Amino acid sequence: MYKSLIRPMLFKFDPEKVHYFTFSAIRNLS
Repeated sequence: MYKSLIRPMLFKFDPEKVHYFTFSAIRNLS
């Protein structure tokens, strides 16, 4: 579910920003 929600969102944004945001989100969640 996580990937199915996040993945479509990733393609709407700039890859570099997405990459940074994803790592930030993972850090905050873990």
